[in-house]
Amino acid sequence: TFGNTVLSTSRSKLFLKGGIDFDKETLSLDLRLETKEVNDLTAPYYTRLNAPAEFTGRAGGALDDPEISGKVDLGAGTIHGIPVSGASAGLKYRIASLIVDSLRIEQEGSAYDLSGLIEFRKAEEIFSFKAPFYKAKALLQNAGTRQFIKAAYGDVPVDGTVNGTVSFEGDTEKFTGTGNIVVT
Repeated sequence: TFGNTVLSTSRSKLFLKGGIDFDKETLSLDLRLETKEVNDLTAPYYTRLNAPAEFTGRAGGALDDPEISGKVDLGAGTIHGIPVSGASAGLKYRIASLIVDSLRIEQEGSAYDLSGLIEFRKAEEIFSFKAPFYKAKALLQNAGTRQFIKAAYGDVPVDGTVNGTVSFEGDTEKFTGTGNIVVT
């Protein structure tokens, strides 16, 4: 049984309350996580997300494959080198997958609403994010074109905004997308 338990690193604190039943090999925990830097938790698998964050949720089920679900809020930072003013998401994580019910990213007049799934096809244990395969959909509202072109192709002198929907699928080597967007 965990009362008011705190596990911490120099940049993150995890607050636990609940219990683990070793006879039944199950757990039921209320979780709250505060981090000054998300990279403290995602490295070495993903290091292109830089922001403070808070997570509130639960962990439950089998010890060898628990489900962690809840809400995460990110403060101002960068995602893959692109500045953002904040983000929030509802999610469910298991060893082999991360389901994002709703991810909203905001950036100076722009908004991105994403939902989808990341399968970790070679994950062997909890928080082993090996071989990610993405299946997602995004709704773009007043998205700036320059930042995406710069992230993919370098600094090309293009400006404008994008509105529309995009679906994408693939791993980090082979990635495809389709969509219906308007560029102005």
